[in-house]
Amino acid sequence: MVLHRIYDFTVELLENSNLTFQFKGPLLSGMDMLVTVDPANIHYMLSSNFLNYNKGPEFKEIFDVFKDVIFNVDAELWYNSRKAAEGILRHQGFARLSVSATRSKLKNGLVPVFDHFAKEGMVLNFQDVFRRFTFDTSMVLITGSDPTSLSIDMPENELQRWMGLGIEKKMLEADEIFYCVCAKYISAKREEVRLQGINHQSPSGEAGRDTIASALTWFFWILSENPNGTAKIRQEINKNMPKSKTGQEKSSLDPNELNKMVYLYGALYESMRLYPPAPFEHACAVNKDVLPSRHKVDANSKIIIPLTR
Repeated sequence: MVLHRIYDFTVELLENSNLTFQFKGPLLSGMDMLVTVDPANIHYMLSSNFLNYNKGPEFKEIFDVFKDVIFNVDAELWYNSRKAAEGILRHQGFARLSVSATRSKLKNGLVPVFDHFAKEGMVLNFQDVFRRFTFDTSMVLITGSDPTSLSIDMPENELQRWMGLGIEKKMLEADEIFYCVCAKYISAKREEVRLQGINHQSPSGEAGRDTIASALTWFFWILSENPNGTAKIRQEINKNMPKSKTGQEKSSLDPNELNKMVYLYGALYESMRLYPPAPFEHACAVNKDVLPSRHKVDANSKIIIPLTR
């Protein structure tokens, strides 16, 4: 096995083991797990017998910094978080704000950066650029403030640098810094709302910075390798984007207009199928069970579902 092709190696093992195999780690390492891509097993765990499969205590311990966000919780708390998130994401006000924030960051952040690097003939790290892009737009949606981490000089954000040290003893300090920064933004937003005389909470939400950045990076790489697909997407956008009387693209965009971009949606979905931003799904059995493939799982045993093809 070669580390740089771990996903390909996993796919090869699955192809040679009827889509499911048991991985045994070193003794007492806690790395034993069942790996499966069998559709019947996946449907059983994620739908038919959903309540018996959660993320497990070890997953929460590893990702404790995320507290009780939706991808870190199970059962009723997960259901309530999902319902709340759906209410926010489907709200027309949030959809308009999301489109407006994204469009503004495209015009004032992403395009100037691309132009600058192209003129200077410099190499551009797409994943870093898209990570900054999604970080800025997420912060605008959450706090109403733009940290402008995406700009021509590509500044290093202190918070991001501290959070990325990867040393366990530093994580507590980083956690405190993170909450201090959040408290500053929340305080500023509350004061803004108070001054405007608004006494209700506006919908807000947050996006996954790293997964979106990864998805966009792979998507544009695939387009760079497929000029025909790029041309079709451009044609679809030019055909369906609303124009003003002068023929110019409108400064505002109804989110529903995006539903017309059928080829664009298809290309994006296919890109994420081939190169999923999160390559594995993790599950943990609550009680002993037998999967449709007849593989037995014990209580608290780990199950990995690779999403790569």
